[in-house]
Amino acid sequence: LASVAVAFVLPLIARKKGMRFCVRSGNILWCTAMAGTWAAGKNVLAAVIFHIAASIGWAMATGMIFVMLSQVIDYSQWKTGVRPQGFLTSMIALVQKLGVACSGYICALVLKLGGYQAGNAGGAETLFAIRMNFAGIPLLLSAAAIVLISFYTLDEQYPKIERELNQRHGV
Repeated sequence: LASVAVAFVLPLIARKKGMRFCVRSGNILWCTAMAGTWAAGKNVLAAVIFHIAASIGWAMATGMIFVMLSQVIDYSQWKTGVRPQGFLTSMIALVQKLGVACSGYICALVLKLGGYQAGNAGGAETLFAIRMNFAGIPLLLSAAAIVLISFYTLDEQYPKIERELNQRHGV
């Protein structure tokens, strides 16, 4: 529900602050909430509160992806005259599918390394492996996204790009 609520206000935030701000802020909130989830341990109330915060952060971080994709498509058209929407949309789908496949493999590998066995309670290493899969590894990847989004500069360039594309097409 928290993610759905964010969907209604995210366009307003993006217009005022930019998409890079939304992605960066969402990932920062998500990382903070996942670190809190990790620290909450067996405190269920704290874990639920942090999970709600994580949902808000995740919605902010991922809610802009396809809008940013459309900006990249417009940028390509502005720069080269070619509009590669089919290619870029297909690449996004491919990368998402590869991510799902790799994450399944990595999660299983982490559990195996932690000594996880179905039906057994497991020890400290197993619990650590589960926590790494749930919070640790995603937190590290999200931290990498915070760094990578710093290189996205179309927020600043896009008004000029849009204006020039509209002039080319007589809009």
